[in-house]
Amino acid sequence: MLGRTIAVVAVLTLTGCSVGPWTNASTVTIGFTATGTGAGYTATVREVRAFERENPRIRVNILQMSPASNLAYVQLAGKLGDGIPYPDVISSDVVWIGTLVKNGWILPLDGFHPDKSRFYPTQYAAASFGGRLYALPWFIDAEGLFYRTDLGLDRPSTPGQLVDEARAAQRAGIKYGLAFEAMKFEGLVTDFIDFGGTVDLKHLDSPQNVSVLQFMHDLVYTQHVAPPDVTRWQENEVRDAFVTGQAAFAIDWPFVYADAEAPPPTSVVAGKTAWMPFPAVEGGQPQAALGGWDLVINARSQHPDEAYKLIEYLLRTGVQVNRAVSAGNPPGVVDAYQEKSGLFRQAPYYRMEPEVFRYATPRPATSRYPEVSDALQSQLAEAMNDRATPAQALAAAQRQIDAIQAGSG
Repeated sequence: MLGRTIAVVAVLTLTGCSVGPWTNASTVTIGFTATGTGAGYTATVREVRAFERENPRIRVNILQMSPASNLAYVQLAGKLGDGIPYPDVISSDVVWIGTLVKNGWILPLDGFHPDKSRFYPTQYAAASFGGRLYALPWFIDAEGLFYRTDLGLDRPSTPGQLVDEARAAQRAGIKYGLAFEAMKFEGLVTDFIDFGGTVDLKHLDSPQNVSVLQFMHDLVYTQHVAPPDVTRWQENEVRDAFVTGQAAFAIDWPFVYADAEAPPPTSVVAGKTAWMPFPAVEGGQPQAALGGWDLVINARSQHPDEAYKLIEYLLRTGVQVNRAVSAGNPPGVVDAYQEKSGLFRQAPYYRMEPEVFRYATPRPATSRYPEVSDALQSQLAEAMNDRATPAQALAAAQRQIDAIQAGSG
């Protein structure tokens, strides 16, 4: 998930929350940045307290960052850019890794010998840079297609069939055939990937990408299965359209499942929801934009062993399952998705998620990702707002990103 709440004002300082007792001379104190609010932050505090009880020599000070990824990065960069050794453990958006490595801000983790088999291959690869491992996946997000199972619709196997089924739902009285994120923000980039776009920074204006963006545009302006309002929608607006029964299909992140299965009045689609990868064009393979958060260690930490011990605890299967059930964060470890973990018994909807995760598609690993993404967002939004043709928008994005990459140094 990209950040369910957008802060109104960027707070450029991190707020500390010590969750353990007062330290003494024999105690090591480490700092841990955590994003989010509500259930996610509550889960983090609960996990840290349990870790401290198990490791009485280690105290953890939680530094709460903005739940909006771009603002959280600004806060973090302000700390790490000063070269200080604190915080020690950092929760990192998956797209930050290249930039954090390029700036020398995080520690390679290869020396701790983590078990690679515990993670999805695409997620593990996204946590690496330049052939070295710099992060471990905390929880995974991959966008998929939510759909109603009570409308008599067929599960679509191609984009064209999805349009047909969405139209059928509208004829039956459903307000929106399809809801998705088309506002200028990171979610527009991830939706472009879900629809089949390839974020190859040297070939953004490829015929395939022009065709994908044309399809997205036409869903609104020609097919009329998605409303013009999608150009102002982020994840929460898409979620709201689906769980209130206004949309037959919706592209969104796994957090929607917990809300969809909630009792009325929160949801009117409980027990009527399924999730799948967005259907690929004939002969192609589905794509699901990879999101989520990793755990990394400050390169200047004075307590890397204690920091890694906290990471190991947070990645225990039982801890991951508890977080998934209470906070809706899909586990980053593969073994949590086995029957013996208890996850499916407590939250049956997680059974559908591995199908989407198998097609998880990372965004490009570049140290200039924030600038690259902003340029791509801007031009995708030009097409989605009908101010440029898809070919014009992607050609402009290519020129801008070529210039950004040329200045990488």
